[in-house]
Amino acid sequence: MATTTITADVFEGGEQHDNTYQNARRAAQTSSTYTRPYVGQTTGSGYTVERSALCFDLSGLPSGITVNSANLKVYVRNDNSTTDFDFYGCEATVDCSSIWTNTMFNDFTGWADSDSAFTPTYYTVAQNTNGISTAAYTDIALTATGKSKIEDLAGGATKMKFIMLSAEDISASAPSDSESLQFYDVGDSDKEPGLYIDYTEASGYGNKVSTVLSANIGSISGIPTANIDKVSGV
Repeated sequence: MATTTITADVFEGGEQHDNTYQNARRAAQTSSTYTRPYVGQTTGSGYTVERSALCFDLSGLPSGITVNSANLKVYVRNDNSTTDFDFYGCEATVDCSSIWTNTMFNDFTGWADSDSAFTPTYYTVAQNTNGISTAAYTDIALTATGKSKIEDLAGGATKMKFIMLSAEDISASAPSDSESLQFYDVGDSDKEPGLYIDYTEASGYGNKVSTVLSANIGSISGIPTANIDKVSGV
């Protein structure tokens, strides 16, 4: 087994603000790009919804790995919550090469331009803000879906993309006060977002070769005979 922690290439956040809550959940509203990423919802003069996107380059991982466990590591800079809330890392469809834009605000699996709840693909389990630390990393376990996505992308050029969503945003539940976290960003020394992965590499040799006619086996090159456990049907 092996472990690694991959630092995010991108961790960008934005907000949407509108006098109507449902409009604040949609694209093309009055928006701002944060210098530091946030997640959550607030209310005061209208409603504000906050989301952030992360991108991870998995090309340095061996292909064919089995992920035993994985955590999304985030470091909270400020907990601005009056009310504690759950948040998740979900599957994003953002363009990792572009800066945050209005359209990227809604670039995630399960988004719909409607007043109903979203149906995202959950890459992490829920993390609640109650007692969340601003002096250490918060490690959020990946779901089976999240671990499978790492296995699919390991060794390739496609980046793994997360979007941070609050449970209330997902369920279309308007805030009554502040439900908001601010994170440290890429480039913040010792506090950068990361993806911790415990994995097992694929075996270098097959354990069984089935139903191969002996006439079709001229030689097996570069494989010591000690690594061939069984050749059946020959």
